[in-house]
Amino acid sequence: MQNLLMKFHHSLRWLTFIIVSACLLLPSVAPAAERDAQSVMNELRLKKWTKDLSLTAEQQKKVLVMLEDEGKEIAKLDADSSVDLNARKTKVNELRQATYAKIKPVLSAEQLATFEKQLAKMQPKKK
Repeated sequence: MQNLLMKFHHSLRWLTFIIVSACLLLPSVAPAAERDAQSVMNELRLKKWTKDLSLTAEQQKKVLVMLEDEGKEIAKLDADSSVDLNARKTKVNELRQATYAKIKPVLSAEQLATFEKQLAKMQPKKK
């Protein structure tokens, strides 16, 4: 029961973060109607990493390109109606892992350590 409550609390924290970030970010970017959800998520992820990792302007540009490439691949998956939900979920996870692998060489040693800690927190715990 306690484990279930901890998972719920973790999920609730992430949901709160996303909602608050969206409220703070959306007024400062193009109108939401003109932007797709993936672009908004990319902006949120970049903004969080810029803050948490102290990314330089050059690093931000490189990471944004990587996130946009990932978004294009995810859009292709979304357009392919032959991909079932489980296969899509697996493929998106593979794309994210590939993006993270591309981001790592752009980071300094200190940034990389922080980034890897964040990624470890996002991994589901196996029993």
